[in-house]
Amino acid sequence: MILVATSVYRGILLLSHLLCYECVYLQVGLDIKTQFQIRIPFFYLFFIQYIQLRCPFCLHMKRILSQLTAESHMQKGCANVTDLTEELQAINKQYLLHFITLKYLVFLEATTAPQTTPAPTKNPCPEDWKHFNGSCYYVSEYQRSWSDSQTNCKRQGGHLAIILTAEEQTFIWNLLPRGYWNSYWFGISDEKVEEEWYWVDGTKLVKSFWEDGEPNNHGNEDCGYIVKTDVLSRVATKSWYDAPCHMSLPWICEKLVSS
Repeated sequence: MILVATSVYRGILLLSHLLCYECVYLQVGLDIKTQFQIRIPFFYLFFIQYIQLRCPFCLHMKRILSQLTAESHMQKGCANVTDLTEELQAINKQYLLHFITLKYLVFLEATTAPQTTPAPTKNPCPEDWKHFNGSCYYVSEYQRSWSDSQTNCKRQGGHLAIILTAEEQTFIWNLLPRGYWNSYWFGISDEKVEEEWYWVDGTKLVKSFWEDGEPNNHGNEDCGYIVKTDVLSRVATKSWYDAPCHMSLPWICEKLVSS
């Protein structure tokens, strides 16, 4: 449509030159120059441009022609943009299809790959014994005196628990159930020399986890035990007490994994 209108306006512009006497006269001169290859002075060509610039009708028609040319270029530009958009949409669809295919292949590989379940870690300790750092620990449900508890642990290849680090103390304490005043013998006493505490293997106590104010030797208390209560504010590293060794309490045994 724009091209047809442009052709019409070009025809009108040509007609305007025919109606404008000055333009016709000067155009004839230019046609003669073009046809017969006559050299026309520079000032004559300048005078032609000056006259055409003064022609109102010519100027108006040139403006219209310029607008139509611009609209034609715009339509061509829009057509180019439309073509480019369609091309980009086609590329996007192609890449989307590739992406979906890749995701599906990854999904198939993940679902069809053999599922390997890690083998459960075998407990190196006997049944009902808990492993920690190369030793096995057993918490008794029965109650005996401190010496009888030590004898029972020896029968099973161990001894009453010897606790040397805070990590070991915390591990054992976590094995114990909570209660009003749950108490368990472990392998420490000062039966030989008062206030000189030794482990059942004969080594002297170095690091301890006594409760504040303990041991207090109230009533010939020569054996150590661990307490765990329902009070959540109590901590593992302050849970040792002393008591008379003849009391009947549950106990905690320890033995090496290789025993």
